[in-house]
Amino acid sequence: MKTYLNFCTNLTEQIFNIIDEKGSLLKWQKNWDGEGTKGLPCGGSGFYHGANLLSLLCAQWKYGFKNNSWLILLQFSGHSE
Repeated sequence: MKTYLNFCTNLTEQIFNIIDEKGSLLKWQKNWDGEGTKGLPCGGSGFYHGANLLSLLCAQWKYGFKNNSWLILLQFSGHSE
């Protein structure tokens, strides 16, 4: 339970950091050029949902990932050699 609570707290902090960095969502305007991420995070079985969706979107924005595809450890471990 503590791990999940830590995850939720961390995710909330990431969202507020993005809002602080990018500005208030209440005064919305398109201030980007359309480049960047391809869209919602997706994996082998389709789009992520719930808290995973928010967590991966935060990572995409924070680190500037241009691709919205994600792997899980089991998918990656078969390709590490």
